Amino acid sequence: MISHRTHTASPTVHGTHSPLAAVEWDHEGRVTRWSPQAEELFGWRADEVLGKRVDEWPFVHPDDLEAVARRSAGLVWGGERQNLSSNRNLTRDGRVLFCEWYNTAVLDEQGRLAAHLSLVLDVTARVRAQEEAEAARLRAEHAADRIRRLQEVTAALSEALTPTEVARVVMDQGITALGADAGVIALTARAGEELEIADSRGYRDERTRPWRRFPLATPVPIAEAARTGEVIVLRSQEEREARYPTLAPHPSDYPMSVSVPLVVEGEPLGAMGLSFAVAHDFGEEDRSFLVALARQCAQAVRRSTLYLAERAARQEAERLEERLRLALESAAIGTWDFHPVTGTLVWDARCRAVFGFGPEAHVDYDAFLTAVHPEDRERADEVVRRALDPAGDGRCHAQYRVLWPDGTVRWAMARGRAFFEGEGGERRATRFVGTILDVTARREAEAERSRLYEEALAASRAKTSFLATMSHELRTPLNAVIGYADLLLAGIPEEIPGRARGQVERIDQASRHLLSIIEEILTFSRIDAGREVVSPERIDLRELVREVCSIAEPLADGRRLRFRAPETVRPEVVVTDPRKLRQILINLVGNAVKFTENGEIVLAVEADGAWLVFRVSDTGIGIAPEHLETIFEPFRQVDQGTTRSVGGTGLGLAVSRELARLLGGEVEVRSEPGQGSTFTVRLPLVA
Repeated sequence: MISHRTHTASPTVHGTHSPLAAVEWDHEGRVTRWSPQAEELFGWRADEVLGKRVDEWPFVHPDDLEAVARRSAGLVWGGERQNLSSNRNLTRDGRVLFCEWYNTAVLDEQGRLAAHLSLVLDVTARVRAQEEAEAARLRAEHAADRIRRLQEVTAALSEALTPTEVARVVMDQGITALGADAGVIALTARAGEELEIADSRGYRDERTRPWRRFPLATPVPIAEAARTGEVIVLRSQEEREARYPTLAPHPSDYPMSVSVPLVVEGEPLGAMGLSFAVAHDFGEEDRSFLVALARQCAQAVRRSTLYLAERAARQEAERLEERLRLALESAAIGTWDFHPVTGTLVWDARCRAVFGFGPEAHVDYDAFLTAVHPEDRERADEVVRRALDPAGDGRCHAQYRVLWPDGTVRWAMARGRAFFEGEGGERRATRFVGTILDVTARREAEAERSRLYEEALAASRAKTSFLATMSHELRTPLNAVIGYADLLLAGIPEEIPGRARGQVERIDQASRHLLSIIEEILTFSRIDAGREVVSPERIDLRELVREVCSIAEPLADGRRLRFRAPETVRPEVVVTDPRKLRQILINLVGNAVKFTENGEIVLAVEADGAWLVFRVSDTGIGIAPEHLETIFEPFRQVDQGTTRSVGGTGLGLAVSRELARLLGGEVEVRSEPGQGSTFTVRLPLVA
């Protein structure tokens, strides 16, 4: 397991030869390691992020914190061993980065969660390119949808025999395509002096009834559009009333409206109006579409051609298709187009680059298979065959290796879709199109992550083995020293002189102190390896507290401190592991004694609902806020000078917290520098 420790650079994780930033964090989401690459990528120094939990990470975008916390919880509590998350991150200077986090749960040899390692890859450039590609694709789809609607109008108008039928067809398409809430088409009547409503949708009948026929000179938007040939856009009720004061007594149900003239060869034939309940940006594409729709409507009324409207829509589609092509190139995404019937295969320049083909190289399906790595060739061919199978959905997604002519091996990811014609037994694939992307860097990152995981696991095993072996080797001779010291103090084989007795007592005390340190290390080693076992039993809590007091009182007396403990303990009987609870309390009391120069140590016991609560308070030096969590890290000593003066391994608090968690509880601390500290142990109350 990777232990909690201060930030140090690892040559394999943080070395300059690794392309990834590395972040290590524990099961509580606290950052325990911050590589130089992470500091270079995000700008945050190690001392600004170490010890911070997930919800405090400054380098995660606030809008993505919840999602990051869920992914982290999947590793900590959900049983996941690896996952990949993509989220926004913040640099120290406020820039937003898009990063892929390759997260791995590091396990010890017992399969228990030891730590978490995240390798971070900055994919901002790729995400921006993909966003642009997606935006271009949406625009292309939007334009295609508009073209399709114009084509549907063309087909429907060819069957429309009356102006009313024409208006109905145009209203159906216009309202749906632009998301309007209401619409109307008014055509000229009486030699162009009046307008007559041919069709309306979404307006209340009492609103439209007075306007079934009205003079072309009426100062209203739809009449002005018909008179002037201009598109009139009103974005609010106030703008409408300011431009047409006569409409003030007749407020509209819809604040925004667009009126478009119906004109053929300079002759006004009427106008079309659309209304919107919510004002929005009526852009150039919306304007172009509505004008084309109005033109078709006008031409249909005159039974003339739809050529100009279709040509304008076709040019717009070609422009958007070109933008899509440029966006795909900037995102390093290649495209391919295969015609199974003729066997024709077309690759763009980027697709050729992925496969290592020059611009003049011949491309067909056999050339494609030859370019695929021999070990992946059969699988790639099967993916294509499944996509072209008329019984399937025509979709494919695969990753395979590509073998360039010079022997270079690259990884490619292909996505595609086949299109079919015919029905039943006559159904067959006529076209197969898709994209290709070089994902070699991603695959190398995955391999690097696996390598680092194995190295971390090996390091964890070696550390655990070393601690256990060292502690056992030291304990054996120490037990002998303590045993012989006890025999000498007991007068065996003979009484020792008074002056020598003091020396033997110091030997005995020092040996027992060293043995306690070794026991602490052994306990930590068992916890670290996941071998510490909980053995609950019914115990007399009063007796356990008396045992703790019998050890704590001499410690306090030795430093001229007062020690207070409760005279009565409630509840008297509980179910817990007495050895672990005794060790927790002795560690906390001993820690309080070491860091208190004057005053007192207080042990309190109480039941708080479903919890059994112990509090150890002191009047010692206190703890700075920034160290309230780091003091629980193994081997972590907040103030080296102070700690060395009072002794200690830096394991007592770490062991106490882990033991409390094994018992289903927690150890917390509240402290201020110079005001003392209070350590609180909460355990489930089982009577």
